[in-house]
Amino acid sequence: MSALQDLQLKWPRVLASIRKVQGGLSQLTPAMIRECKLDAEQEVRKQGLPGQIIKKRFDREATSGSRWAALKPSTIAARIRKGFGRGPKLVNTGALERDAIAAANDSFTIDLRRRLKPDDIGLEYAVFVNNGTPRMPARPFFAPYDSDELAILMDAASKAFRSAALRRMRLA
Repeated sequence: MSALQDLQLKWPRVLASIRKVQGGLSQLTPAMIRECKLDAEQEVRKQGLPGQIIKKRFDREATSGSRWAALKPSTIAARIRKGFGRGPKLVNTGALERDAIAAANDSFTIDLRRRLKPDDIGLEYAVFVNNGTPRMPARPFFAPYDSDELAILMDAASKAFRSAALRRMRLA
């Protein structure tokens, strides 16, 4: 699939707005399209939008509308003994949340083919928290984006792509 065909599938609104500009898409070479895509990804990362989505999941203790399982009484008792208190569910020291937010921002790509995995965080226990174990229910903070989350990311990426394309067309 060519860069232009890929773009037509993913961003019809962006292409429509670029076509309105004098010369339109004919000024964009496949290399320029790839550069615009990279610029758009970098802009979304800089805005921190993927990390904001992960942060909301931690704050709501839910992914895509599904609330995470409650902590067992024994877990609550252990947290209190260790000085962490009763909640939030996945935050004792904050390391998991902090590293998950950073990993989400660092790894965002527009095509979303490379899905973020708990292994990307660098904290050994992240995979167990996300996927669960025989003794602990999953609390999937790295579940695929839901339609609302995806709309936020793609809207920001589309605007950034359009801006990068228009900038390159002026320079061409």
